[in-house]
Amino acid sequence: MFRSTNHSIFNLKARPYNLLGIAGLMTGLMSFLPIHQETLEINLRDTYLVIAAPSICRIFAVVLLFLWSLYLVSDHLMLSRKLSWFHIVGTLLCLVFLFFFSIYKPDVPEVPMRYYAFTGSESQRPGFNISNLYIPVVLILLLAQLFFSINLTMGSIKVLFQKKTSDGQESNINLVK
Repeated sequence: MFRSTNHSIFNLKARPYNLLGIAGLMTGLMSFLPIHQETLEINLRDTYLVIAAPSICRIFAVVLLFLWSLYLVSDHLMLSRKLSWFHIVGTLLCLVFLFFFSIYKPDVPEVPMRYYAFTGSESQRPGFNISNLYIPVVLILLLAQLFFSINLTMGSIKVLFQKKTSDGQESNINLVK
């Protein structure tokens, strides 16, 4: 039915960015399922923000579909498939971690769930605090986006400095004499 060619839209080896589109569609569809009623609660100084789980799913879906559309437009400018794989896998793993642990919090004993239950001795609480992993995961996510920028910039420079010869072959312009 489907041929296994490099030009097939389903060939993830040739087009790894389709993983972003698939993940974006799945996350978007998951946001409409009525199976989760969890919320993300954020305390910012005096402000208490509550975000519903379907809204977080939709935000992640929009981000993934945006990255997928960037790859669709700029695929011919990419320098390396390896950098694309690093970007895509890093982005997906970080977003899965952020989504899973922001919505489905593991049950940690002695964690106060009300504003007035917080005390000054939170840092002395025994056990592992999952919120300590958010900063490294966000840094890895930003590093993955840096891979995308480097890949696109260096690929654009490579395409810009290639010239066509009279017989239709491409040759590189020597930048250093």
